[in-house]
Amino acid sequence: MSSCPPSPIYRPYIVPDCLIQKVCVRFSSHQRLKIKDRRNETSVKSSPQGEFWGTEERKEVIMNTRKNLKVGFVLGFALLTFSALAWAGGVQLTCKADKSHKGATGTVTLSENNIGIQAKGLRPNGVYTVWFVNMKPKKQEAGAGQVPYMFKTDAAGNGNYTSTLSDSPFGKWEMIMIVLHPDGDPANMKKMVGALSTMIPKSN
Repeated sequence: MSSCPPSPIYRPYIVPDCLIQKVCVRFSSHQRLKIKDRRNETSVKSSPQGEFWGTEERKEVIMNTRKNLKVGFVLGFALLTFSALAWAGGVQLTCKADKSHKGATGTVTLSENNIGIQAKGLRPNGVYTVWFVNMKPKKQEAGAGQVPYMFKTDAAGNGNYTSTLSDSPFGKWEMIMIVLHPDGDPANMKKMVGALSTMIPKSN
Protein backbone atom coordinates (compact mmCIF):
# COMPACT_ATOMS: atom_id res chain seq x y z
CA MET A 1 0.00 0.00 0.00
CA SER A 2 1.41 3.23 -1.17
CA SER A 3 1.89 5.85 1.36
CA CYS A 4 0.75 9.40 0.83
CA PRO A 5 3.11 12.22 1.47
CA PRO A 6 2.57 13.71 4.83
CA SER A 7 0.24 16.71 4.91
CA PRO A 8 1.88 19.95 5.69
CA ILE A 9 1.16 21.21 9.06
CA TYR A 10 -1.39 24.12 8.90
CA ARG A 11 -0.03 27.20 10.43
CA PRO A 12 -2.36 30.22 10.49
CA TYR A 13 -0.83 33.43 9.14
CA ILE A 14 -0.79 36.14 11.74
CA VAL A 15 -0.83 39.71 10.40
CA PRO A 16 1.70 41.84 12.18
CA ASP A 17 0.36 44.78 14.20
CA CYS A 18 2.52 47.28 12.31
CA LEU A 19 0.90 46.28 8.99
CA ILE A 20 -2.60 46.62 10.45
CA GLN A 21 -1.76 50.12 11.68
CA LYS A 22 -0.45 51.14 8.23
CA VAL A 23 -3.62 49.90 6.51
CA CYS A 24 -5.84 51.70 9.02
CA VAL A 25 -3.88 54.94 8.61
CA ARG A 26 -4.10 54.76 4.81
CA PHE A 27 -7.83 53.98 4.90
CA SER A 28 -8.50 56.82 7.33
CA SER A 29 -6.50 59.26 5.19
CA HIS A 30 -8.35 58.16 2.06
CA GLN A 31 -11.72 58.68 3.71
CA ARG A 32 -10.72 62.16 4.89
CA LEU A 33 -9.63 63.10 1.37
CA LYS A 34 -12.96 61.90 -0.05
CA ILE A 35 -14.91 63.93 2.51
CA LYS A 36 -12.77 66.99 1.83
CA ASP A 37 -13.34 66.65 -1.93
CA ARG A 38 -17.08 66.42 -1.43
CA ARG A 39 -17.08 69.55 0.70
CA ASN A 40 -15.13 71.43 -1.97
CA GLU A 41 -17.58 70.40 -4.69
CA THR A 42 -20.43 72.47 -3.20
CA SER A 43 -20.08 75.09 -0.55
CA VAL A 44 -23.07 74.78 1.72
CA LYS A 45 -24.59 76.94 4.38
CA SER A 46 -27.10 75.84 6.95
CA SER A 47 -30.15 78.02 7.45
CA PRO A 48 -31.87 78.49 10.83
CA GLN A 49 -34.59 76.10 9.63
CA GLY A 50 -32.02 73.36 9.06
CA GLU A 51 -32.08 73.55 5.25
CA PHE A 52 -28.93 73.62 3.16
CA TRP A 53 -28.35 76.27 0.52
CA GLY A 54 -25.77 75.67 -2.17
CA THR A 55 -23.74 78.29 -3.98
CA GLU A 56 -26.21 78.46 -6.86
CA GLU A 57 -29.15 78.81 -4.49
CA ARG A 58 -27.43 81.65 -2.64
CA LYS A 59 -26.75 83.45 -5.91
CA GLU A 60 -30.40 83.11 -6.90
CA VAL A 61 -31.60 84.46 -3.53
CA ILE A 62 -29.23 87.44 -3.77
CA MET A 63 -30.35 88.20 -7.34
CA ASN A 64 -34.03 88.04 -6.36
CA THR A 65 -33.41 90.30 -3.36
CA ARG A 66 -31.65 92.88 -5.51
CA LYS A 67 -34.46 92.70 -8.05
CA ASN A 68 -37.11 93.26 -5.36
CA LEU A 69 -35.18 96.23 -3.98
CA LYS A 70 -35.01 97.78 -7.45
CA VAL A 71 -38.76 97.30 -7.96
CA GLY A 72 -39.51 98.87 -4.56
CA PHE A 73 -37.26 101.83 -5.34
CA VAL A 74 -38.95 102.39 -8.71
CA LEU A 75 -42.44 102.21 -7.18
CA GLY A 76 -41.49 104.61 -4.38
CA PHE A 77 -39.98 107.07 -6.84
CA ALA A 78 -43.08 106.85 -9.06
CA LEU A 79 -45.32 107.55 -6.05
CA LEU A 80 -43.30 110.61 -5.08
CA THR A 81 -43.34 111.82 -8.68
CA PHE A 82 -47.09 111.32 -8.90
CA SER A 83 -47.61 113.25 -5.65
CA ALA A 84 -45.41 116.09 -6.85
CA LEU A 85 -47.26 116.28 -10.16
CA ALA A 86 -50.62 116.21 -8.35
CA TRP A 87 -49.62 119.31 -6.35
CA ALA A 88 -47.86 120.99 -9.29
CA GLY A 89 -49.32 124.41 -10.01
CA GLY A 90 -50.88 124.67 -6.54
CA VAL A 91 -51.09 127.83 -4.47
CA GLN A 92 -50.72 128.49 -0.76
CA LEU A 93 -53.40 130.62 0.89
CA THR A 94 -53.33 132.18 4.35
CA CYS A 95 -56.53 131.86 6.35
CA LYS A 96 -58.21 134.61 8.34
CA ALA A 97 -59.63 133.79 11.77
CA ASP A 98 -63.26 134.43 12.62
CA LYS A 99 -64.26 136.32 15.78
CA SER A 100 -65.13 133.06 17.51
CA HIS A 101 -61.60 131.74 16.90
CA LYS A 102 -59.32 134.64 17.75
CA GLY A 103 -55.67 133.64 17.60
CA ALA A 104 -56.30 130.70 15.23
CA THR A 105 -54.13 130.40 12.14
CA GLY A 106 -54.28 128.25 9.06
CA THR A 107 -52.70 127.63 5.67
CA VAL A 108 -54.44 126.08 2.66
CA THR A 109 -52.50 124.40 -0.14
CA LEU A 110 -54.80 124.25 -3.15
CA SER A 111 -54.42 122.78 -6.63
CA GLU A 112 -56.83 121.69 -9.32
CA ASN A 113 -56.97 118.17 -7.91
CA ASN A 114 -56.07 118.44 -4.22
CA ILE A 115 -56.62 120.46 -1.08
CA GLY A 116 -54.55 120.45 2.08
CA ILE A 117 -55.05 122.41 5.30
CA GLN A 118 -52.86 122.93 8.35
CA ALA A 119 -54.46 124.83 11.23
CA LYS A 120 -53.49 125.83 14.77
CA GLY A 121 -55.29 127.49 17.66
CA LEU A 122 -58.62 125.77 17.01
CA ARG A 123 -60.85 124.24 19.68
CA PRO A 124 -59.12 121.23 21.28
CA ASN A 125 -60.65 117.93 20.18
CA GLY A 126 -63.10 119.84 17.99
CA VAL A 127 -64.84 118.59 14.86
CA TYR A 128 -64.48 120.81 11.78
CA THR A 129 -65.66 120.63 8.16
CA VAL A 130 -64.29 122.35 5.05
CA TRP A 131 -66.44 124.09 2.42
CA PHE A 132 -66.24 125.84 -0.92
CA VAL A 133 -68.49 128.92 -0.80
CA ASN A 134 -69.88 131.48 -3.25
CA MET A 135 -71.49 134.64 -1.86
CA LYS A 136 -72.61 136.17 -5.19
CA PRO A 137 -74.88 136.27 -7.09
CA LYS A 138 -76.43 133.96 -4.52
CA LYS A 139 -74.96 132.00 -1.64
CA GLN A 140 -73.84 128.48 -2.53
CA GLU A 141 -71.70 125.96 -0.75
CA ALA A 142 -70.27 122.50 -1.39
CA GLY A 143 -68.04 120.20 0.61
CA ALA A 144 -64.36 120.62 -0.23
CA GLY A 145 -63.09 117.16 -1.13
CA GLN A 146 -64.52 113.81 -0.18
CA VAL A 147 -67.44 113.16 2.19
CA PRO A 148 -67.67 113.95 5.11
CA TYR A 149 -65.17 116.85 4.49
CA MET A 150 -64.15 116.78 8.14
CA PHE A 151 -61.14 116.66 10.44
CA LYS A 152 -60.72 116.56 14.20
CA THR A 153 -58.20 118.59 16.13
CA ASP A 154 -55.88 117.21 18.80
CA ALA A 155 -55.73 118.20 22.46
CA ALA A 156 -53.64 121.27 21.53
CA GLY A 157 -56.09 122.51 18.90
CA ASN A 158 -53.98 121.51 15.89
CA GLY A 159 -55.68 120.04 12.84
CA ASN A 160 -54.82 118.74 9.38
CA TYR A 161 -57.02 118.00 6.41
CA THR A 162 -56.18 116.56 2.97
CA SER A 163 -58.45 115.40 0.18
CA THR A 164 -58.67 115.00 -3.57
CA LEU A 165 -60.95 117.20 -5.67
CA SER A 166 -63.17 116.04 -8.50
CA ASP A 167 -63.23 119.52 -10.12
CA SER A 168 -60.90 122.48 -10.19
CA PRO A 169 -62.03 125.15 -7.66
CA PHE A 170 -60.33 128.02 -9.52
CA GLY A 171 -62.85 130.29 -11.21
CA LYS A 172 -65.72 128.22 -9.80
CA TRP A 173 -65.65 129.09 -6.08
CA GLU A 174 -64.91 132.35 -4.30
CA MET A 175 -63.68 131.18 -0.93
CA ILE A 176 -62.90 128.33 1.46
CA MET A 177 -64.56 128.24 4.87
CA ILE A 178 -63.61 126.03 7.83
CA VAL A 179 -66.42 125.70 10.36
CA LEU A 180 -66.76 124.17 13.82
CA HIS A 181 -69.52 121.73 14.80
CA PRO A 182 -69.94 122.32 18.56
CA ASP A 183 -71.99 119.15 19.04
CA GLY A 184 -69.35 117.03 17.30
CA ASP A 185 -71.73 116.03 14.49
CA PRO A 186 -70.36 117.00 11.06
CA ALA A 187 -73.77 116.34 9.51
CA ASN A 188 -75.47 118.97 11.67
CA MET A 189 -75.59 122.07 9.46
CA LYS A 190 -77.73 124.24 11.77
CA LYS A 191 -75.26 124.98 14.55
CA MET A 192 -72.07 125.55 12.59
CA VAL A 193 -69.63 128.21 13.82
CA GLY A 194 -67.20 129.93 11.48
CA ALA A 195 -63.51 129.40 12.30
CA LEU A 196 -61.19 130.19 9.36
CA SER A 197 -61.65 131.40 5.80
CA THR A 198 -59.62 132.43 2.75
CA MET A 199 -60.34 133.73 -0.73
CA ILE A 200 -59.64 131.55 -3.78
CA PRO A 201 -57.90 133.18 -6.75
CA LYS A 202 -59.65 132.89 -10.11
CA SER A 203 -56.66 130.99 -11.51
CA ASN A 204 -53.66 129.20 -10.09
